[in-house]
Amino acid sequence: MLGRRHCLRLSDAINSALLTQRFSATSAQTEEIRHVKPYDEIPGPTGLTQIPHIGIAFHLKPFTNFQKYRMNDLFASLRDKYGPVFKMHFNGVETVFVCDADDIEKVCKADESNPYRAPIALIETYCKREGEPKGLGVLNGEEWGAMRRPAQYNMLRPQNVQRYFPLVNDVADDFIEKLARKPYVPDIRKELIGFAVENAAYLAFNRRIGCLDFEENEFVKQYSIFFESIMESFFIPPTFRIYRSKFYRKYKGSADFIYRFVESEVKKAKEELIKAQEKEDFDPDKDPHLIYQLLSDKRMSPDSVKAILVDIINAGGESTASSSMFLLHHLASNKEVQNRLYEEINKNLPTDGILTDAALKQMSYLKACLKESFRCVYPLPLGTERTLQEDIVLSGYLIPKNTKMGLCMNTILAKNPDLFTDPNAFRPERWMRDSLNRSKHSFATLPFGFGARSCIGQRFAEQEIHVLIAKVKLLPLKEK
Repeated sequence: MLGRRHCLRLSDAINSALLTQRFSATSAQTEEIRHVKPYDEIPGPTGLTQIPHIGIAFHLKPFTNFQKYRMNDLFASLRDKYGPVFKMHFNGVETVFVCDADDIEKVCKADESNPYRAPIALIETYCKREGEPKGLGVLNGEEWGAMRRPAQYNMLRPQNVQRYFPLVNDVADDFIEKLARKPYVPDIRKELIGFAVENAAYLAFNRRIGCLDFEENEFVKQYSIFFESIMESFFIPPTFRIYRSKFYRKYKGSADFIYRFVESEVKKAKEELIKAQEKEDFDPDKDPHLIYQLLSDKRMSPDSVKAILVDIINAGGESTASSSMFLLHHLASNKEVQNRLYEEINKNLPTDGILTDAALKQMSYLKACLKESFRCVYPLPLGTERTLQEDIVLSGYLIPKNTKMGLCMNTILAKNPDLFTDPNAFRPERWMRDSLNRSKHSFATLPFGFGARSCIGQRFAEQEIHVLIAKVKLLPLKEK
């Protein structure tokens, strides 16, 4: 037991944090308790950078060489200067950034049962102002759980993902055929966004909506404005909360288009579902039809279904496209990796050359390539965040409850030689089952997050990228 004299020296806040982490009274932990530092001692940048909402601008170009869409570079620089835990004003709120794998594990496990994440302000403002249903990116607590549970049941079951394989296969075939007709592809990122949004729409609406022809497709155009506005909102003063600024009106135009489109699809599907349910043999789980499955779930209202489908479109476009693009880049930049993957794909393809789900399951090196690409380039440029409902001690600092924390599960951890051997090299072999070089820390890379707040579309995103890469005509590279 801790001595009475020592306990009296501890603040109530520190006691709360220690109870949350379930410290036992070993001598090492007692020593840790003695050296807990208060929140005010957490280091971080000062001066103009601490001005709420606009201070972040002084961290970026033209004041520095850092770019807002490469925030991981800025965070890595601040980590090197201040240590594994530092604080700074970000998106209008003083935020503690956590760059240590052990600390990240503590945070993730501390809020496993009821994780809280600050709502995305722009989406929250739009939904409240325009009367639209809030999705998983805005909700917390029981409201979030009530929507997440049925959506998770329908989206994370492996058998559901397998049923969508033929649909993803069809989109990939059309995408590859379209690229093959072009003598030159000027912007592969835009092509991949069209591919990813088409897949997300196929999953959400159970039909194709023509996003591969992104140059002429209004849905892709509006989606791009929608997503880019959300990203931009993290770096500007939130005047859109107060009045309908020019920035807000631009976002609203794209959001209105997407919400109306989804609303129309839900209404149409509900009418079809009523007719289908009149048949005695109707089974929403028989065929891949997510919108039917969600509407058939008594826990889901039409508004909840609408919100989930908007979330699928929002999350399934840009991040999946970027992950696909970076994997293609890594393969093109690493001759030996590309050759080995080429051999694996050829070895496992059926004699007719048609990709099947069974063949894809045998391509372990392909899956390792994607994991390694995720390690090198985290899907989200800003990482993930948490706000704990209890105090916690991280790297010797007391973090009070309700403090916003940014978890740097990105290239900061990926380039740590203590976590990964030869971290700057692209080595998919480290993820193979028999590898001795994979990180021993399970929280060293979490591309889809952790626990109850993990990405609900993870299995679909992985399947989509695996199919695309297996379809690309990878030719063995020869020495020049």
